[in-house]
Amino acid sequence: MFILPLSQCNACNTFPSAPTPLRMLTTAGNTTSSSVELNWLPPLHPNGATHYEIEYEPAMSPGDTVNAGNSSTPHFTLTLPSEFVTYNVRVAAVNTQGLGSVQSINISVCLGRNREEGVCFACNIITIYTILRYLL
Repeated sequence: MFILPLSQCNACNTFPSAPTPLRMLTTAGNTTSSSVELNWLPPLHPNGATHYEIEYEPAMSPGDTVNAGNSSTPHFTLTLPSEFVTYNVRVAAVNTQGLGSVQSINISVCLGRNREEGVCFACNIITIYTILRYLL
């Protein structure tokens, strides 16, 4: 039996690749006056993922990114600062190699209203404005 020294063992010196994208990022029904619940399925190939990083930015202010925190489980309660705003929310799995592919979702929130109460007029106006802005 021949044993290589660790310095010559390619398999011993490899690191896992970044996690693959998480799947099915959605909002749950629990929307309060200041928060939205996010849920997702873990990546098919987590490659040693230790946690998820969550960030958001107002859709009308790209670049004003806020790090919302991290989670060791595939759900997170996101506290948002303003009502009647559409937010771009991004979530990625993280391992020792860094961030995996980012998954995003747009959330139009009228945080003072529950979904059962109906659609918020102001959020619809903001959503229409955001869509038109990207089309023109």
